[in-house]
Amino acid sequence: MIYLYINTTYSYNNIMNEITNLRIHIAPMGFEVDRIVIPAKEQRADRLWLLTTAMSNQVGPFKETITEQLRAHNIEVKEMIHDRSDPFDIIRATRQIIQQEDGNNIAVNLSSGSKIQAVGCMLACMMFNHNRNVSSYYAEPKKYSQSVDGPLSEGVQRIMTMPGYDIQIPDKMLVSVLHIIQERGRINKKDLLRKMQDVGLVVIYEELDSSIKQDNNVILIQAKRGVETVAGLTRLNNKIITPLLKWGFIDVEQVGRNNYITLTSKGKNAIKFLPKL
Repeated sequence: MIYLYINTTYSYNNIMNEITNLRIHIAPMGFEVDRIVIPAKEQRADRLWLLTTAMSNQVGPFKETITEQLRAHNIEVKEMIHDRSDPFDIIRATRQIIQQEDGNNIAVNLSSGSKIQAVGCMLACMMFNHNRNVSSYYAEPKKYSQSVDGPLSEGVQRIMTMPGYDIQIPDKMLVSVLHIIQERGRINKKDLLRKMQDVGLVVIYEELDSSIKQDNNVILIQAKRGVETVAGLTRLNNKIITPLLKWGFIDVEQVGRNNYITLTSKGKNAIKFLPKL
């Protein structure tokens, strides 16, 4: 007779992970402990992401305490490195976590870091909540500490869910073009059209056949031989150049017979946190 032993705890956890969403928390790392740990415990988080910096000697002891307390409650702790002084990098880091945790329920802590971190995290919630699985909250402390070396506050009096709003962002095609312009620094329209063809963002064809697939992230242009460039530039202006000008992301300068495209400061900041296609 053969006895089959099944690790029921392992099997149950794996099955539940397959059929239920995990509860994910994101918290900027500052000089707080309770305002990170208590909400994660009370809301039964499965995993908590700390937004940390490469140079975090001052907050090192706080991070160790947070990690120990959370792991004692079977809450996994992961880190995402970011520049806490750069709002665009804060948005980028939060966006990457949201994308990695796609399909799970995500709660972002707006009270554990600096004001600029709170603003960056809130903006990320508004920009990248496409699946309606991202929320944010503020943990009000019971009291603020007078300690020089300890956390800034103690305890949590209440956890307030913040209202959610949407901020529109450019579509993936426009973001991909922004990255192409950034790589070149300065590019004319004809070269931009060729580059978009090279990377598959533009397909110019004479007759439609089964090999050409409809794709929202690809511009399909039907043109007779000899007028492909003219047709391509016309569509480029309508689909790419005009929208990017309306966003304020590019400048177009005419030099002789060529039109050269460069990123504005607004465009350069946007690609810091907007992903490539």
